Amino acid sequence: MIATLAIQAEAWLQEELAAQQALGAALAAVERAARSGAGPELERSAEALQELLSPAAARETRRVQLFERLAAALAVPVRTLTLSRLLPRLVAEDLDTERLTTLRDELRAAVRTNQQASRALAALAHYHRGLLEEIWHVLASGASGAEGHLVDARG
Repeated sequence: MIATLAIQAEAWLQEELAAQQALGAALAAVERAARSGAGPELERSAEALQELLSPAAARETRRVQLFERLAAALAVPVRTLTLSRLLPRLVAEDLDTERLTTLRDELRAAVRTNQQASRALAALAHYHRGLLEEIWHVLASGASGAEGHLVDARG
């Protein structure tokens, strides 16, 4: 039973790692498009990013269900079960954990990279928002002077 669950854990790790790697590529595409100012490319890359994010809830559901089964099989509380805590238990069951350990480490690295890319995108968005607000204030302050004015399109 535990050996079967370990195989399922490996399959889940492979799926999650592939998803995180695809997410990383999509985040990089969004950042390139945002930095270049290519509106259509930004829109396409944002849509691709959205498509990659949509199955995340289903993957999380599968992970929760798998960890519930693992916790029950190992007689541990599910809230305390992590991959790092799971691996020694699998070793105690005489199961090879080398592949699981490698996948766990690769997943950690991919998630860390994606978090950094997400923070960079958030900072870029914050910068752009601030820049647009500054431009608006400059244009608005110029409207009251003699050199120009904003047109009231209602009348």
